[in-house]
Amino acid sequence: MYLESCIVLLLAFIIDQTLGEYPNAVHPVVWMGKCIKFSEKFFLGKSESVEKAGGIAIAVIVPGLFWLVSFLALASLGDAVLRITLAVLLLKASFALKALIAAAKSVEENLGKDLIEARNDLRSLCSRDASQLTEEELVEGAASSLAENLCDSVVAPIFYFCIGGVPLAIAYRVINTMDAM
Repeated sequence: MYLESCIVLLLAFIIDQTLGEYPNAVHPVVWMGKCIKFSEKFFLGKSESVEKAGGIAIAVIVPGLFWLVSFLALASLGDAVLRITLAVLLLKASFALKALIAAAKSVEENLGKDLIEARNDLRSLCSRDASQLTEEELVEGAASSLAENLCDSVVAPIFYFCIGGVPLAIAYRVINTMDAM
């Protein structure tokens, strides 16, 4: 199992660095967001206690469902090549190193040249209003957002993969997606 996990992690990184992100139509994180949004409809606009209970239910059930589906899908594949292939594709969906680096480089490249474009580029890293930020504030914002996103989008999924395999990395990604919504 250890060797298989190492192979899965290595191949997922190779796919990330060569191909980047999946198209939105097939990206599991997009599906996660849609599932979360769909689930919220049952509880939003109700009483405060129903909304809180619904939030707790969503926070437990949705990651649990994604964990279960990925676990069962991987467990059902007896052939090692198929299992590793699916594991690689799922694990890759849980992190986004290439996209994160590209977003940071875009801000860096526009600093000193086009402040307005650098401000627009910062939106790929964070949701803060960058429209009035100075060049120094853009550097600080990009650095702090890069550090946070590196933890959320790379280190944490790999950590959870190491302790609980692909299903736990996927469940973490659902929770992280909820946090970002």
